[in-house]
Amino acid sequence: MLIQVMGGPNVGYEEFTFPDGQQHVTLAADVSWSDVVVTASLCNADDLFDLLLVTDILHNNHNGVHLRVDYLLGARMDRRICEHIHDPYKTRLKLTEPTICPGCGAMYQKGRWRWTAHPPVDAHKEMCQACHRAMDKYPAGTLTLTGGFVDSHKTEILHLVRNQEELEKNEHPLHRIMEIEQGPGRIVVKTTDIHLPRRIGEAVHHAFHGDLDFHYEKEAYLLRVNWTRES
Repeated sequence: MLIQVMGGPNVGYEEFTFPDGQQHVTLAADVSWSDVVVTASLCNADDLFDLLLVTDILHNNHNGVHLRVDYLLGARMDRRICEHIHDPYKTRLKLTEPTICPGCGAMYQKGRWRWTAHPPVDAHKEMCQACHRAMDKYPAGTLTLTGGFVDSHKTEILHLVRNQEELEKNEHPLHRIMEIEQGPGRIVVKTTDIHLPRRIGEAVHHAFHGDLDFHYEKEAYLLRVNWTRES
């Protein structure tokens, strides 16, 4: 979830659970009476509950809240494509909770990976599938951007690519860019998952138009996204 003062900085937040099991969220800064944009990805009931906690705090602080849901479970085409396909890098066994990835520091808790500022010192250690893919240099998604427009607008395109990665990665620690290759009239973005290349491709298409297409290789659990514009 991304919380941003409209026209201003991002606002950090921390979530924790009381001994009786109740969840709680605190904001890292006082933004009372400000207009705030909340960008959320709703993948499960925990995400929805966290969103309700945050919006409740903001309303109590007299904030104007503008909500943007950029991911809703079952509402994205790529989610429907893969819902019956198993990622070979995803463990089939339930991990011990909490588990910390020694590669990136993400924590597995309540059935999913998330970022944490204060990892438990006694947490189980196991590498997440995103770090495994990065170590093996085996991407789950590729986004190929080609055409004359790429050379003349490379800085703006790369800024958009990294911004979309940051938004996605804040909510989904396993969705990351592994590598960006650049050449004349060409940028290739390799990712640890199949959702991020689609998100970036759609953002590039929305910002700069051009032609966009997708190709999903079911057997390899690989999504190829291609965008092109000549001028």
